[in-house]
Amino acid sequence: MLTFMRFLSLVVVVVALMLLGADMVTSLENLEKGGHIAVRSIAAVWGLFDQGGLEAFQHWSAAMLPGFLAAAIDWLLGVYGWFAVGVIGMVMAFFFGRNKHERA
Repeated sequence: MLTFMRFLSLVVVVVALMLLGADMVTSLENLEKGGHIAVRSIAAVWGLFDQGGLEAFQHWSAAMLPGFLAAAIDWLLGVYGWFAVGVIGMVMAFFFGRNKHERA
């Protein structure tokens, strides 16, 4: 189980690096045209895969949850995708990394 969690944390970190790389490529394309730096949020990444699901979730959270929870969810959806996924992967790598008994 520990080996699987280590592998999963590696996959999550790689996904974060892929999201960061995609943002860098998009930013380079925009800057060549005189544009701006592009950084995708979690909502933007979710919208690339399923726009209807994102809109349905946002309407549901606004209608069914208390105001502070709906605002917290909107804030979480606005966080940079690579940052959120990267932090989760790094925390997983820290908790499921090798301990001193395995190094010997």
